[in-house]
Amino acid sequence: MADSATRYASLPRSRALLILICLILFIGWCLAVAPGRGLIPKPSDAKESDMAIYANVVQRMHAGEGYYEALGSELRSHKRPTSSVLNWRTPLHLSLLALFPNLIVARVLLGIAALAALAIGFILVACGGNGALAAIQTLLMFGIFVPCFAQPGIFFAELWAAALIMISIGAYGFGWRRTGVGVGLLAVFFRELALPYVLVSGLLAWKKSRRREVLVLTAGLGAYAVYLLVHVLMVTSRITPADLPNPAGWVQFGGVSFLLRTSSVGW
Repeated sequence: MADSATRYASLPRSRALLILICLILFIGWCLAVAPGRGLIPKPSDAKESDMAIYANVVQRMHAGEGYYEALGSELRSHKRPTSSVLNWRTPLHLSLLALFPNLIVARVLLGIAALAALAIGFILVACGGNGALAAIQTLLMFGIFVPCFAQPGIFFAELWAAALIMISIGAYGFGWRRTGVGVGLLAVFFRELALPYVLVSGLLAWKKSRRREVLVLTAGLGAYAVYLLVHVLMVTSRITPADLPNPAGWVQFGGVSFLLRTSSVGW
């Protein structure tokens, strides 16, 4: 296994303490400026939720309908803004679910991926000599991965990508670099939110002069760019003047309260 010490282990005690104090102050500031109202948004009608839309898309694909036809029809019937490519998810996730004979298989796979992610996180920290921290970390992570063990969880690509990222980190930690690269790239194809993780992985590989790893990551990101371009072309060819725009705009600056509501997941 690779050295489990973090970059903070090389810092002088005074600098590490300063970083800890700054982190505590930042958390305190976030809590002070957060609004008094609840941070977790009220759930919408289950029939109008993203989960319901994606479940219907998978059912329609099982019946033989194409991905973009099924997704476009469901988004429009639920009055979602479809005039922008940003509201059309890339096809890998739901297309994969539609390939399974039933959703139980998908639940089992996602559950196994979540358990693997939890186990890898625990082992990496515990082998670094801190069993108590490993247990606390695993408990906190379990709060994030709880939805992986329920059927609604399979319809959210973020959960698949999160489990894949954690498995990729574990593979790097165990020295299985090829697995780490491959699983990390797969996470991007599930959800583009994993892109920063892969970019950081590439930067670290470049700094360590691991040229082959950088080459593979670059090739993988190139393949993702082609995949995304095809997706954009498929969507734009189906957008009509009747499609609704997002009235609030796609780029908004909600401040700290928005960040806290966005991260209100888990325990």
